[in-house]
Amino acid sequence: MPIAILGYPLAYGVVVAVAILAGWRYGRSKGWYKCATCGEILHAPVPSACPGCGRNVPGRIRSPMDRLAVEEGQE
Repeated sequence: MPIAILGYPLAYGVVVAVAILAGWRYGRSKGWYKCATCGEILHAPVPSACPGCGRNVPGRIRSPMDRLAVEEGQE
């Protein structure tokens, strides 16, 4: 395929752009979360405890500032 598009630099750019976009979308679909306390990356969707600090993981939040609201709701 690269030999076929050597004469068309625009086609090469389109192929690269599509590959980058596909990789970006794939990565976004996987998702990943960090512990709000220590910053450890959590590989399971909602693990029971953080592997880094051992703290209980009550759920997923969008920002570390929301952590306090989640903690208050559990008490």
